[in-house]
Amino acid sequence: MIYKNNRHKNTLRFVALLMLMATLFSCSKMDQYQGIVSTDQTKPDPVTDVKVNNINGGALITYTLPKSQNLLYVVAEYNIRDGKPMQAKASYYTDTLRVEGFADEKEYTVKLYAVSRAEIKSDPVEVKVKPLTPVFKLLRNTLTIDPTYSGVTIKGTNVNKSLQNIVLLEYDNAAKGYKVVDQHYRADSTIKYSIRGYDTLEHKFGLYVSDKWGNVSDTLVTSLKPLYDVLLNKSKMSPYRLGTDAALYTASGGFGPVEYLWDDNTGTGWHTAGNLVFPIFVTFDMGVSAKLNHFVMWERYDDYSYGHNNPKTFTVWGTNETPQNVTLPQVSNEGDVVSGWTNMGNYKYPDPPSGNKPPNITASDNQFVKDGVDFDVPTGPKVRYLRIAVSSTWGGTSDGHIMELNLYADPR
Repeated sequence: MIYKNNRHKNTLRFVALLMLMATLFSCSKMDQYQGIVSTDQTKPDPVTDVKVNNINGGALITYTLPKSQNLLYVVAEYNIRDGKPMQAKASYYTDTLRVEGFADEKEYTVKLYAVSRAEIKSDPVEVKVKPLTPVFKLLRNTLTIDPTYSGVTIKGTNVNKSLQNIVLLEYDNAAKGYKVVDQHYRADSTIKYSIRGYDTLEHKFGLYVSDKWGNVSDTLVTSLKPLYDVLLNKSKMSPYRLGTDAALYTASGGFGPVEYLWDDNTGTGWHTAGNLVFPIFVTFDMGVSAKLNHFVMWERYDDYSYGHNNPKTFTVWGTNETPQNVTLPQVSNEGDVVSGWTNMGNYKYPDPPSGNKPPNITASDNQFVKDGVDFDVPTGPKVRYLRIAVSSTWGGTSDGHIMELNLYADPR
């Protein structure tokens, strides 16, 4: 690399000096950390004054630390179920240990050891814990599975907001047994989602919950018939522009035109332009009069997930009449009718499944956006024309964009 003047040379020397100092400091810190190891083979005294606070699937254990100068940590050893040993550790900076992952609401024995810097254990202190109902069982007890359009809807309450795996099974007549057809890892307090793609014949389903320790609940078994609907033919759809619809983005290909909402490409989409006033409207003709049951929406993903112009709250309006060019209210109730338009649903795009607050989302949150989100339509008559009214965006912007829509309805 060629430097243009001595200032750049001096800067380089300064950076090199900083790097050398950082290296020396790092070595010093490493030596200090390694100094935790001790040759003192003295057995530490055990913990005392042990108290137990039982919680769902576990217990919080408090204690008084021994006065051993060589103490490094306290470890709990226990079995969460037959043949499944576990350990939990806490440093000498705290007087509390959390033991968890227990499969049942029964008494378990936990052995506590104080451990020295030379990894010498104290004599064990045995304590009895009796966990409250594990979270995976609490969730399983609230779960329901009901028929919905082209599939089933699963609902439940996860009061502890801990990550649980909800597993859906379907009976395979050929194999004469149940097979896994879906798994959902959820930490939401309220569980509600649908699995689609089924005909209207009777199907046998099973539903259970497992947790990160491999505990498995009993299985809810039921037989039900999904309700009828079909994916509407996108080739029949067309824009139906009204004067109150938002101006369209025209600066580059792939974004802007309403037709991109049904081009089967989640990399292109409807995109508005200008400092708009909420609600932001887009109107189109479905090509057929039908009772809309649910729809899948793809918002812009990757660098745009949970940000930018992606709709956060929106309303879907429908009419079977010649559409009226009116500014529909930003706030209304489902079922309200304004100038022939019926409010068919008020929606909030789901928060990131990880529980993180945007923009600090995870790869799985981005994948959630990329996969599309399924929304039920709670009310409304047969309609031919739809109007989406965006009332807020994840980025707080005054524009909107939606990449793709799949509309499922009963056109009979």
